[in-house]
Amino acid sequence: MIKGLLKLGGFLVRNVVGKTGKTKNLVKSVPTEELFCHKYWKMVKDNGKLTCQGQKSVDLGEYLHSINHHFIHSPYPKMIDEIQPQVGLTPRQIISKTDLDFKRLLPTEEDMHVYRCIGEKPEFFSEYASYKKAFNVKKGDVITMREYAYAAESEAYARNFLPNNKGILYDIEVPKGSKISRYGDIIFPRSSKFECIDTKNIISADENYKLVKLRYLT
Repeated sequence: MIKGLLKLGGFLVRNVVGKTGKTKNLVKSVPTEELFCHKYWKMVKDNGKLTCQGQKSVDLGEYLHSINHHFIHSPYPKMIDEIQPQVGLTPRQIISKTDLDFKRLLPTEEDMHVYRCIGEKPEFFSEYASYKKAFNVKKGDVITMREYAYAAESEAYARNFLPNNKGILYDIEVPKGSKISRYGDIIFPRSSKFECIDTKNIISADENYKLVKLRYLT
């Protein structure tokens, strides 16, 4: 007679009591769905790279630009579960892996200054309300950047993303010990928080932007 069933890993263990009263374990293999984490580790193993432990940058940094709209304004929310051909993962899977990668990064070895620019948004843009809120930030405010926020170590390079010198220029202090991705682009974890320590309107014949000095809160 069957005493019970127990599923262990990919096996079904059936406890059976025989005529002698002794219990026998009959083990039968049953199919189990392969988890995403299993697929991912197999992929990185096949590519000769087991983990980003001890790295300074996340593996999929070059793809995060294309999924950041899911955190800000996503006109097609169902696309978060559609495979991205260039990487073979869905945005949801990219997010899951990248969040884990950030936790495993080497912390920064010294204080840093990085720069990020947000171009001026017209009133008819869907991002206008969030842009206006960011523009009106005051000293002492704590802001959250919901996306994987990109920045650069070079202010001159960051200014390429400030069309017509109009918008917001962030000057960001990054304290020693921060876990940010730093290889080429600087990338912050999603939903990073920053304290506003100063602001200044820069207005001249050729430019009209707001300089916002932030301190990254680890």
